[in-house]
Amino acid sequence: MMKEEVSTEDKIKAAAKKIFFKKGLEGTKTREIAQEANINIALLNYYYRSKQNLFEEIFREAIQLFYERMGAIFNDEMLTLEGKIYALVREDVEMLRSNPLLPAFIFSEVKKKPDFFVSLGLHERVRGSHFSQQLTEGIAQGKYRAITLEHLIASMAGMIVFPFLNKPLFMELKGRTDEEFDLFLEERKQIVPEILISYLTNLSK
Repeated sequence: MMKEEVSTEDKIKAAAKKIFFKKGLEGTKTREIAQEANINIALLNYYYRSKQNLFEEIFREAIQLFYERMGAIFNDEMLTLEGKIYALVREDVEMLRSNPLLPAFIFSEVKKKPDFFVSLGLHERVRGSHFSQQLTEGIAQGKYRAITLEHLIASMAGMIVFPFLNKPLFMELKGRTDEEFDLFLEERKQIVPEILISYLTNLSK
């Protein structure tokens, strides 16, 4: 019985993730999720009671997936700040390769429900991380240029996420194939950290 329940719940969540990522909360119908999971609406409601409940679980899991992978790097005391930047960029690119619809989904839903996103506490976790401590100490020691944590994270995230958000335009304008886009992403793993570290360590301006 337990195996059947887990299997059904997993099917529902997989179907919901697929549709929510494409259409968002407001654009998704409960009926669509049930059809994708090959179950009836009554069974879906038995597990989650409402579309909102199911959405919040999918959203929390998506954010949690991000933070579990990123959080381990943010707090790795064996890595320098520069090493963390390389590792964060590499991990983020790979995660978005596996979930290419995730950035658009998050941005769209955060605009609609900012309070829900704030309630997840991600800002506080990053602010209290070893990464943040290293940045603060490096600035105080004159090793890094003065920059806020928010600016550094925003710059990193923007340079990583932009190609995924604009892939159709990028592919159309340049006439690139999927293989060429993958090569471009591999190059980003090296270029993005180099840009960030060069800015941090160039103290002449």
